[in-house]
Amino acid sequence: MTATLSRAGMIALRLLGVVFFLAGLAGIVLPLVPTVAFWILAALCWSRSAPGWRQRLTEHARYGAVIGAFLDHGVVPRTAKGYAVAAIHASGVLSSLALSDSAWALAVLWTVLALVSAWLVTRPEPTSARPTQPPGRSLDTARAEGRGAQGRSARVSGLISERAMAPSATPGTRRRM
Repeated sequence: MTATLSRAGMIALRLLGVVFFLAGLAGIVLPLVPTVAFWILAALCWSRSAPGWRQRLTEHARYGAVIGAFLDHGVVPRTAKGYAVAAIHASGVLSSLALSDSAWALAVLWTVLALVSAWLVTRPEPTSARPTQPPGRSLDTARAEGRGAQGRSARVSGLISERAMAPSATPGTRRRM
């Protein structure tokens, strides 16, 4: 059962998405402000309130693939993890300079940064074995046609056995593997 949003709820989600989008836009020009993280939040807000806006965001030329991969599969590329964790800790160092008078604030800051970093690092990474198929096609159909990870393995093992049985250059002998 899916709950429907009221008109006020849809407007609130749409506006919250705009706020997150603008924060991510600022991240393009301001160092240590995470563009993709804010745009993922914007896309989540727009999933129910403005699907067309979410689609435009996931089709962005530079950031769309990463945003779409996270929203659809929950994966984060290793390089993105590295940059994000480095930026998190760099902002932590800068924030520590501003909060140097308050020990409890520093403790809270570094605890939150450590938890966020740990969560980010534990996200799965995209693999080349992840099947790609056109929208609307099931994973089972793609695998049956040899486009999924299992289908690829079957094709590769089939090629290996064909090569092993292929005649060699000398007539009457077979090549060994």
